[in-house]
Amino acid sequence: MLPGFLSLWPLALRRLRWRWRLFVPVLIGALLASALMSSVFIYGDSVRELGLERQFSEARPEDLDISLVSYYAPPDAASYATIRAEVDTAIERNVAWFVQGRTRAMEGATFYVNGFGRGGQGPVISEETIKGTEQAKLSARPRTFFFNATEFERKTTVVAGERPRALTVQGDGQSRPASTPEIPVAIFDETAAARQLAVGDRMLIVPHWDDVSPHAVARITAIVRRTDPKERYWQTKTFSYVAKSQGDNFTPVYVPEETFTGGVARIFPRMLTDYSWALTVDPTKIDANNASTAKFGLERMTSQLRSRLKNYNDQTRLGRVLSEFETKDLFGRIPLLIVTALILGIVFYYLIMIANVIVDKNRGEIALLTSRGADGSQVMTLYVGGSALVAVAAFFLGPLIAYVATKVIGYTPVFSEVTDGGSLPVSIAASAYGMSLLGAAISFAALLFPTVSATWLNPLRYKASLTRPAASFFTRYYIDIFLGILAALLYWELTQRGSLVTTTFIGERNVDKALLAAPALFLFAIGLLLLRFFPLAMRGAMALVTALRAAWPVLGFSTLARNPTPYVRLALLLMFAASVAMFAANFGATLERSYRDRAAYASGGDILVKNAFLPASGASVSFEGRFGSIAGTETMAPAYRGQAFFGQALFSSSDFSLLAVDPASFGKTSYFRDDFSGRSLDGLMEVIAADVVREEGLALPQGATAFGVWVRPATAQRNLAVRARIGDANRRYRDYEMGRITGTDWQYFETPVQATGPRALQLQAPLRLVSLSVRSTSATFPPGAVYFDEVTATTPAGRQTIETFAEDRRLAVINDSMGAATDGIEVSSTVSRESGGRSLAFIWGPNPLASTRGFLLGVETKARAPLEAIVSRKALDDTGLAKGDRLRLSIAGHIVTAHVSEVVDFFPTMDPYDDGFIVVNLPALTQRLNAADSAFEILPNEFWVTSKALGAERERLVTTLQRESNGRVSDRQALQRDFRADPFISAGWRGALNIAFVAVLITSLLGFGVYAYMLAQQRRMEFGLLSSMGLSPIALASVVLLEQAVVVVIGLGLGGWIGYELTSLLMPYLGLTEEGARVLPPFVTEMNWTAIIATYAIMAGVFLVVTGALALYYSRFAIPRAMRFGDS
Repeated sequence: MLPGFLSLWPLALRRLRWRWRLFVPVLIGALLASALMSSVFIYGDSVRELGLERQFSEARPEDLDISLVSYYAPPDAASYATIRAEVDTAIERNVAWFVQGRTRAMEGATFYVNGFGRGGQGPVISEETIKGTEQAKLSARPRTFFFNATEFERKTTVVAGERPRALTVQGDGQSRPASTPEIPVAIFDETAAARQLAVGDRMLIVPHWDDVSPHAVARITAIVRRTDPKERYWQTKTFSYVAKSQGDNFTPVYVPEETFTGGVARIFPRMLTDYSWALTVDPTKIDANNASTAKFGLERMTSQLRSRLKNYNDQTRLGRVLSEFETKDLFGRIPLLIVTALILGIVFYYLIMIANVIVDKNRGEIALLTSRGADGSQVMTLYVGGSALVAVAAFFLGPLIAYVATKVIGYTPVFSEVTDGGSLPVSIAASAYGMSLLGAAISFAALLFPTVSATWLNPLRYKASLTRPAASFFTRYYIDIFLGILAALLYWELTQRGSLVTTTFIGERNVDKALLAAPALFLFAIGLLLLRFFPLAMRGAMALVTALRAAWPVLGFSTLARNPTPYVRLALLLMFAASVAMFAANFGATLERSYRDRAAYASGGDILVKNAFLPASGASVSFEGRFGSIAGTETMAPAYRGQAFFGQALFSSSDFSLLAVDPASFGKTSYFRDDFSGRSLDGLMEVIAADVVREEGLALPQGATAFGVWVRPATAQRNLAVRARIGDANRRYRDYEMGRITGTDWQYFETPVQATGPRALQLQAPLRLVSLSVRSTSATFPPGAVYFDEVTATTPAGRQTIETFAEDRRLAVINDSMGAATDGIEVSSTVSRESGGRSLAFIWGPNPLASTRGFLLGVETKARAPLEAIVSRKALDDTGLAKGDRLRLSIAGHIVTAHVSEVVDFFPTMDPYDDGFIVVNLPALTQRLNAADSAFEILPNEFWVTSKALGAERERLVTTLQRESNGRVSDRQALQRDFRADPFISAGWRGALNIAFVAVLITSLLGFGVYAYMLAQQRRMEFGLLSSMGLSPIALASVVLLEQAVVVVIGLGLGGWIGYELTSLLMPYLGLTEEGARVLPPFVTEMNWTAIIATYAIMAGVFLVVTGALALYYSRFAIPRAMRFGDS
């Protein structure tokens, strides 16, 4: 049998040479398949490499270095050798392959320097003086420590003297040194200059712990200078500490390693020592493929050393950088994998379709071969040769095509901000050829599948198939229904999980490969369903057009209904291409808009300055006055960001993010989107603007220099103090300690308005006395009462009364702390300083927290109305409340009641997924919180800015804002630039989408043209007969136009709709950032009309050209020539 098979190969090769034109489209499709498969690694690795380089570039080189420290270890040589062996072994086994330099260092405990001997003089201080100075103030005593580091002598230059020689001290056999010689040391030149030390000077050093030696003498033999102070060698832990300690009355001294372990360690054997290793990392040795190995090595080294060393720690940012890279890589490649899966599906379908065309063209030949005794395996052999050659060519050439395409794409504008116009870093790994082999194998199978289905043909079946074509394989065995059910199950699974990313039980996150294929499966399930319903639709259309007198519509629809398979195949190709093009265009536009929205959401709109604080001392200034006039800003809106706890407890089970904004200016600076809320931003600001801020407090006269109040306790008190709070024109507040209550009689407390001292806040007129309060000076605060009478103010004209407490209509209890609900005030006519007068009794109940209790002055109402609040839906879900309910919140230690006025899903800068959030009126909140005596002011801590500045001017503005506020600036334009420049975020998927468009256009246009041409070849006889029956060329052209129009309209129309729906269905489940967090704000599907119109225009142009060519071909077809075809 084997010789028979071998004899068929020459025939197979001759057939391939004769019909090579048929295999050119097949070869193109197979090359595309292998190139796309290998690009998953080639292009993906290129993007990953750029991403890793960016991660490294954002970190300082010294931050990537690894610092290993064994703390509080013995100083002797044996202990050091043991620790060194453990550390060196761990380094060699785990991280040595990416380390380019190592520095070992020793750092001894701190000694006191009890005296200096100048110019080589004798004993620096006596034993009696040592004992006396040990009790001196520690911070005033000079100190020192011994250190050693490898390569120290090579990295330094001797300025004076000569380097210290090694010192070895012999023991006496009882853990004591046989002698205590002078220890030769070296110091830095800056230390010598600061301490006025010279070569030959001595230091008497005394340990701060009990040791076998009470002291020792260190003699300076050399003064050295750093040869290159900027070298990374000097950035290690030991030398960073040396540099820092030089300004803290320290004199660090260097000794050789032998001196440290064999000399100092013998003299002071109980000296605790830190042994450290500084590993200089070479980032160029870590690439995208071995980054996980480097991360694992770091983690394993840490685990090994922590288990083997008693006191161990390491420090580096390298692990964090690699973890961030892995996270970005995981979530950044999801769009690339989805688009690649969709394109591969189209390419493989294209191959199957072209293979079907070739088999259909040769079905007569296959039937003839089987009639001459050839079995199915022999028929297969004739087609295996061509398919195998195509697959082999695709395997070898696919990675090369992907390599060239990836390198070239670096020159496109997509990567201009990443590569600066250069090529992408590209390499071909073995894994790329593995994917290419998989692509070639699938292509080979796709090419042979139609042949397998045709091997059963014989002349009788062939003639029968020409009369009435058989139903499709997928339709006949209900594979389309099965795939539809499978796609529905995958979609259900996706809705249950909510993401394409799964988390294992140990916390590792991975992309679910099955769910990743869901879009492609969903697309093909709909396409296969078209196979089932297309013939029914065409039969219905034929029934409708039979009433027409024209023959060409009937002829066109009858062909579509009788033999729909060729047209459905072409419609499916166009549908797949159009849907993927629509999905890719909308997906790209949606991501592009999302990056703009994310930048605006994070920056609040334009520029957001967080952690901006006003000075707590000096002249009072308002937040607007301090930050509102910075050059380059258009508008500024202050805000307060903090936490709000649900209920009265400070540490309650529910806490929310709090944002207080000024409704008068916030709407001019903030970004907002219609889907954030059922109301517009202006409408939301109107809601919280209902909290009208009215002036409160008693006005102090202009020029007042002091103010006072008369106070009397109801019962004898010794632990009560009276305090007052005054607000000024800038809405700044200051607390005043009026005095401590003694005895039971009336006391007058008076205090100056303007405090003295550098840390005092100088309030700006006009001033208002906002509240008076009582606090306990002890740990307990039992119930009680205090009478207040006559508040006075002192001016240059004399003392005048500003409040007599004759009535309580403009007074209210400060009911914002636990236990204050039982507090009360009442006007008393029985207790007063003067006969017939009145006073105000302030009565308080039990106070478990010993907080300040008091009352407000100059208020409009007794009870404050709840604040109008905008609440996130998550916050309401957590509390079980609804719109219209009231919230009792604890904010900065104050109890505040709020009214749920509006419910929103999102609000700029706020995360609704975490704890929920609440938005309130800033002036109303700060007035309410600052009215009570407190240890601090509640002031705006951030501001939102809009600016028209661009380029360098904007960068100067951001620098100015950061310098003036000392806060953290988020600039929308800078965030957008970072998004565009990050390969994992924007550039990577934009390059993938460009590849998608090119692949879609090649397969769809080539497939359409080839399929139309082959169909025309097969229908020459049919159109020749129609022409011989008198059908005019215009009618023939109309039949062709109708058939192609039905295919194109159904393919492009249905494909566009599926692509749009696919985008809408999938985007919510792709809503994860490159760090794995939820996208804020969520995606809004965006149509890229430019790309869509361009794609459809190209397809329409090809359709018109192909249709015109077919019409011209059939109209010029000679009738005698058709008659000569016979049954061939």
